[in-house]
Amino acid sequence: MGKFTTGKVVELYSAIHAPNRTIYCFKPEGSNAFQLFAWNRKTKQHRQLTNQATGVSYARISPDGERVVWFDTSANGGLDETGSWVTQPFDSEPGTHQLVASDLKPAHSYGISVGNTLVAFSADVVGELRPNETRFNFYIARDGKSQKIVGSDEFVSQMPALSADETLVALHAGTFPNVYTDIRRVSDGELLHSFGRDGRFTSPIAFSPRPGDSRLLLRDEQQGGRYSLVLADATEPESAIKMSTEGVIGDLANRYQWWWYAVAAWTPDANHIVGGFDDGFNTQLHQWQAAAPIKTPQRILTTEGSIHAITPRPNGDVEYRWASISDDYQYRTTGAVPLPLPTPKPIQLNPVHIKQELLGGVPTIVIKPTASPPKNGYSVLLGLHGGPTDHNMNKPLDPRYRQALNHGALLLLPNYEGSTGYGESWRTAMLGRPGMEQADQCVSALEALKKREFVNPKRTMATGHSYGGYLTLQIAGRHPQACPAGYLATAPLADPQSNYESTSGDPIFKPTHVMHFDGTPAQKPETWRSGSPMTWLPFVECPVHLAYFTEDTRYVPEQVENYLNLAEHLGKPVQGKKFAGGHNEKYQTNEQVQLFDDYVRAVLFAGLDLTVNTSKTPPRTMGAMHTSPYPPGSPKNTPRR
Repeated sequence: MGKFTTGKVVELYSAIHAPNRTIYCFKPEGSNAFQLFAWNRKTKQHRQLTNQATGVSYARISPDGERVVWFDTSANGGLDETGSWVTQPFDSEPGTHQLVASDLKPAHSYGISVGNTLVAFSADVVGELRPNETRFNFYIARDGKSQKIVGSDEFVSQMPALSADETLVALHAGTFPNVYTDIRRVSDGELLHSFGRDGRFTSPIAFSPRPGDSRLLLRDEQQGGRYSLVLADATEPESAIKMSTEGVIGDLANRYQWWWYAVAAWTPDANHIVGGFDDGFNTQLHQWQAAAPIKTPQRILTTEGSIHAITPRPNGDVEYRWASISDDYQYRTTGAVPLPLPTPKPIQLNPVHIKQELLGGVPTIVIKPTASPPKNGYSVLLGLHGGPTDHNMNKPLDPRYRQALNHGALLLLPNYEGSTGYGESWRTAMLGRPGMEQADQCVSALEALKKREFVNPKRTMATGHSYGGYLTLQIAGRHPQACPAGYLATAPLADPQSNYESTSGDPIFKPTHVMHFDGTPAQKPETWRSGSPMTWLPFVECPVHLAYFTEDTRYVPEQVENYLNLAEHLGKPVQGKKFAGGHNEKYQTNEQVQLFDDYVRAVLFAGLDLTVNTSKTPPRTMGAMHTSPYPPGSPKNTPRR
């Protein structure tokens, strides 16, 4: 791998009891797929472990460092996102992997925890169920065979965490928003007890790495909607202790209106816990004493930006996956010597000014070019994130957003109801009424922005991918004149009921739709009607563009074609374009991604009246400027509906 200096690295993990053994997935610049690599830090050798046409981007290493486990999507070409867990020795060659559970068919994965002798993972059953079979199941696999521990047709027991002695497993269970942590015995699957069944959002992070130690690290949503770290003895239901936030949240709370837990991990000796809290643009790491979690933690200095994963090292260094709005994901370290890993190609982004504010009562990110606006004001791109349990902060900008900014547009990113980072009431308010108030809120933020003199209200356009594409279509019908320049929805949910009834889609989306709409179409017909872009299509006035994928199993292509057929029947200004590939870009070739990106850019640039200047490459910013309208000590009210 030495000849590669640029590319993307994901899934960097070290064996907690053999820290010189590390794995990562790497995709060189220009390559079509990630491959799995083993890094022996003692010998400084990097070896490629896989050569998969569909790539490898999900992998783990056992605590003793003897074997690696990765998700093989080759059976169905990766497009439907199903696969099987396979394993091979750390010191092995490509093609030597074997199935973790040879008795299971390819399925969608919902998390894994790897021990020295067994593997714990969650998966669904694709296709028709056999008698007494459940759709979503949690398994323990040993010696190539699986043992079903618990199953359900309503939700997935997922994100498993194995104890170091492999006798206990913690599972993220329940239905959103009432999510809790179950503790089960590995030998027979018996439920011992739960944390967070009182309505809070509680999920497991990791057991102590010390064998025989049953302490479990969890994240827990406290009153007021802010996540905290909790340490508990998994064998004692009443043992949970909220870890100190003294000195942790003060600076974040003063700088910005909202903050939340981001990441956490044990140190290899189990004596400390390293965790980070995020304010949307910056993560601050701290270290707690595991024996005294209520004591004030110690700050660990890192590069300003957001941290999405951490690995504490035996020498006290912390390796972390870092990104910012203007920098792609990369691994860094608090140590003096940079990690010997490739780095991503620099993001090309003109200087911008970033501001977090409430617009129309909606928490919103406004990103404005520092260059003076055109005579008629900036064109505005309304960007709608997917999820909906996601947010528009602490991650690199979508390429379509960067391109628009680099050519003079202003970017508006509302974090509508359903977004994470603003507390439980904001995150769950959309349940039972998806796509309605959410669309109205995005337009409310846009209308507030239009009143500013530097904006051209006639050159506003909305775009979103996945659930963001769904909201784009909802806005196009519910607010026909909100975006005169048009709408671009990519991989959207266009006909929810058709997607719910589909037999070719990912099984998880049936209960997901029921959760969002608070019932089935038969139980809540009015909610499904109001939450469907098909209902609002007759009111569309401005141009609507849809891009969708032939092998999309999340939002199947047939339901998009229902929307297009109805639009044609009604004579509406709607155009659709079908692309090869699936919902997830990671399983598409570079050529497929480029064709899609070219289409997106052409539609956006035409709508926003932006000119492509190929003679100059926009300079990369040395750090976007972040501001907040909330001075220290000012009231900070979490938005409520």
